Amino acid sequence: MKNDPQKIDLRKKYLTLREKELSKNKLLIYQQVELYIRRRLSSKNSTSNLYTGIYWPLNGEVDLRDLKRSLNFPIALPFCDKKGILQYKKWATNNLRKDNEGIPSPTEEENLKPEEIGLLLIPALAIDLNGQRLGYGGGYFDRLRSNPKWQAIKSLVVVPSNCISKKPFPVDSWDVPFNSCITEKGTYEINNALTS
Repeated sequence: MKNDPQKIDLRKKYLTLREKELSKNKLLIYQQVELYIRRRLSSKNSTSNLYTGIYWPLNGEVDLRDLKRSLNFPIALPFCDKKGILQYKKWATNNLRKDNEGIPSPTEEENLKPEEIGLLLIPALAIDLNGQRLGYGGGYFDRLRSNPKWQAIKSLVVVPSNCISKKPFPVDSWDVPFNSCITEKGTYEINNALTS
């Protein structure tokens, strides 16, 4: 994936902004995520038997790993293979090894199918009002979600509210927009404009 100079500048801007915002809002965002999942699990249309895909936090991202301890439901972690393809694997034990990007993952577990996952929580630097996620530029989530089965899974981008851009981000042909995000203020559905 080529790196658009405009996106490179936006990444620098939002990396700094996210770091500043998360210093005061990390716990609030985590609490909103936990509340969202608790509500989801208690609904009559609960998908509690399906996995929730979280992520191993990189520096500056909201750490969601405590969900494994605080809620009794199946969790999955991403795994990146040698070709740069992202998959999810069940996180049943703490026997983790680094994947091909150097991120801890349950590498020995089998890949989960999209039908086995009910929710994905995706890290980001920012998101715009059209649902375009600004990540680190690797395109892993775009490649994953280019498959309609993965795109159909309810997915929430996890960001501070100040990292929601009113100005649209540049869009590449491979970018796959999101329909929802979660911040310290709650969950937002995206329909060309964020509303709570």
